[in-house]
Amino acid sequence: MVYSEMGDNASAKADVKASTKANAQPRIALVMIVRNEEKALPRMWASVAPHVDAWCVVDTGSTDRTPDVVGSWAEGDRGVPGGLAKQEWKDFAHNRHESLAHARKWVATHGGSGAWWGLFLDADMTLAVSGGRRLGDALGEVLRDPNAD
Repeated sequence: MVYSEMGDNASAKADVKASTKANAQPRIALVMIVRNEEKALPRMWASVAPHVDAWCVVDTGSTDRTPDVVGSWAEGDRGVPGGLAKQEWKDFAHNRHESLAHARKWVATHGGSGAWWGLFLDADMTLAVSGGRRLGDALGEVLRDPNAD
């Protein structure tokens, strides 16, 4: 298995640690299993990028540009740090477990302290959060007050 860090930029990781320490809002890590999803990933990423603090993706043998598309998530103004693992497909349960194991490892190494939540999505999914809020903020409100909207 090959695992590589993306967005290995120290300031992005420092921002994640600082934001986790600065407030009690939950941090969100996108966790995915992908294979040949280069066409679907941009739409999914556009919907989720404002809501996640990190990402961990397991690629199970893409023959298209999927790893390049995933790697680009760490670039640009809103570069989000994360990691990409390449692993052969075994079965859904095994590969899902491996994706979570990679996310836990990434958070333990780079995530700072505080609450982290895993957001599992497929490449053909999108995320919509009501009221224009950030997912971590909405989750934090619910955790503080289970009767919150």
